[in-house]
Amino acid sequence: MNSFEENAGRIARSMAAVARASANRSPFLLGEVLEPKPTDMSKPLRVRAAGLDLRADALRINESLRGNLTEGDTVAILTDDLQTYYLICKVVSP
Repeated sequence: MNSFEENAGRIARSMAAVARASANRSPFLLGEVLEPKPTDMSKPLRVRAAGLDLRADALRINESLRGNLTEGDTVAILTDDLQTYYLICKVVSP
């Protein structure tokens, strides 16, 4: 039989785990271009970020990047609601 302190400690640890899992995440993500948007529009833009494959309908892209992304590019993405993702810039190594 567990003591009150042991049970209270187990409950506190469980509550902490739930709080960490539901805590606000950073709105900043790094992504990888899986499919750049070709000029013939045959395939829409697709980016992988935070384990998600983001498609054109969920992405808003910086106008200066249109037609300038290639497969494998690293991009910076912002989101405030985990529904719409703003692809703001391409990220390169120095």
